[in-house]
Amino acid sequence: RDVTGVKTCALPISAVLGGTTTIATPTSGTAYKSIMLKLVQDGTGSRTVSWSSGWNFGVDLYGIAVSSTANSATYVGAIYNSTTSKWDIIAWAKGY
Repeated sequence: RDVTGVKTCALPISAVLGGTTTIATPTSGTAYKSIMLKLVQDGTGSRTVSWSSGWNFGVDLYGIAVSSTANSATYVGAIYNSTTSKWDIIAWAKGY
């Protein structure tokens, strides 16, 4: 299951994880544009997430372990880096 067609106009962008999910690269990236994702486990929970190549992880944020509890949410914040043409993930929090 891919989360595709992600735009950067509505915040937060919400997706229910109904299986193994790949987060596609958002469109409409411009320098320093920010985006917030809300990834919600379905009623089963324990769904995993992978990230397309359009996302950058830093030294301190080298990956995201989404909440595995059924119906719980993980928030992810990113800023577009026009030099690399990728979204730099700068924050995440889980368990909501």
